[in-house]
Amino acid sequence: MFGLAINFDEFNKVIGWLYRHDTQRLDVFFSLMVFLLPSILIYAWRRHKEMEEQMRRRILAEQENALSDLSVLRSLLPLYPSCKRVRDDKGYWYQVEVYIEARLDQKPALALCPECAKKTYRHED
Repeated sequence: MFGLAINFDEFNKVIGWLYRHDTQRLDVFFSLMVFLLPSILIYAWRRHKEMEEQMRRRILAEQENALSDLSVLRSLLPLYPSCKRVRDDKGYWYQVEVYIEARLDQKPALALCPECAKKTYRHED
């Protein structure tokens, strides 16, 4: 009962303040602050949580997709680690470049890794 009386007294103070400043239309501003601002904050917080959940789901889906792609590639392309040759369906072994060129009907883009570049183009200072 005491808490209700205190709240009612505070409410009367706010109403009295609004009546005193009625010419300045502070009641509209006060109403906006009381109702609109918390609504916007609640909406922004909910939207933030939804976006975090979406990102979490997307990351998990991408990780699962990458793992499944990797397992498919491992099963499709047997590679001998010593000579870096690839075995086809008939059991023949090919250089990786030849195998890719035959399958894609294109020549693979060749590049030089940094370690090979150091070995190949060694600069003597």
